[in-house]
Amino acid sequence: MSDLPVLQPGVISIHAIAKVHLPRLELLLRGLAGCSISAPWVPLPGHLLHTLGDVACNDQLVAGEFQFDVESHSINEIASALASVQTLWFEVAQPPTLQDLGQRFCFTPTLGMFHSQLDQAGNQVFGENLLLAAINGAEALNSQLLRQRLAQLMGLEWDAQLEPLRKAALDARYLTEWAS
Repeated sequence: MSDLPVLQPGVISIHAIAKVHLPRLELLLRGLAGCSISAPWVPLPGHLLHTLGDVACNDQLVAGEFQFDVESHSINEIASALASVQTLWFEVAQPPTLQDLGQRFCFTPTLGMFHSQLDQAGNQVFGENLLLAAINGAEALNSQLLRQRLAQLMGLEWDAQLEPLRKAALDARYLTEWAS
């Protein structure tokens, strides 16, 4: 028996994409992450089109979740390639190992890409230089400006945009499984 830890797979969470863009996305997923696209796409409620604004087209939105081998594929490459779709809301996460921090990339068409590192408990990890830059950038420690810079550092805007999609996808998956 080996003493080496078994790596958990990385996860690609597609929170929302218009059905019309699925062929391009599926081609990207197969080529980049070697994902099997056997997991069903879950239709999302139509009211989300209004929530997402002008970026979403008038097509049905769907969500899906896929795993990838973290030893074989670069999470940076996967996130960059997925961001090229532009009408896609997603997260890509790589779990931490005993030697390295994990990573999380979030993308929304209106905000672009967000990246953070994760510790063993899933908390975001910030280097001293990033925190000092936020503090120094807030002139005379203006508390409102400091709050804004720390919120940006933590990706709170991305989470605010992605959270309704996360909830809708979970609800839709539950209803799909319950109905079968």
